[in-house]
Amino acid sequence: MLYYPRIVLVLSGGLLIGCVKERPVTQDYLIVLVEDPTLGEDDTDCAAAPPVADTLMRPCRPNPFCESTSIGFEMRRAGSVTLEVYDLAGRLLAVLINGHRMEGTHEAIWRGRDTAGREAPVGVYVARLSAANRHESRRMVLMR
Repeated sequence: MLYYPRIVLVLSGGLLIGCVKERPVTQDYLIVLVEDPTLGEDDTDCAAAPPVADTLMRPCRPNPFCESTSIGFEMRRAGSVTLEVYDLAGRLLAVLINGHRMEGTHEAIWRGRDTAGREAPVGVYVARLSAANRHESRRMVLMR
């Protein structure tokens, strides 16, 4: 059965906080801007809302890339962050970030080189962000 969802917008996307079983819909969503973050907590007949992620990794830009690519992410809380680049065999090529970051938007640049400074071969690589017991990854295509 389909329900009319209630969605709250956050900085970089939408967060489902509850649903109201009033109007069935197929693929449309009603977007409601609310100021009260507790809205929806008393909707016991609806499924529990997913937790808010402390980090959000953005797509790598440009992708595919020749010289370098930017890997952006948002921290909703300050904390420890690791951003690494792996090849498809699972080998660690580079550690771009390993330390504490404040809340806000951050960016790292990967120039297609390993930690020793050698050029990585043309291929597909994975950027892996680890923060707040959460892991996200994005594929990147290096072309020369």
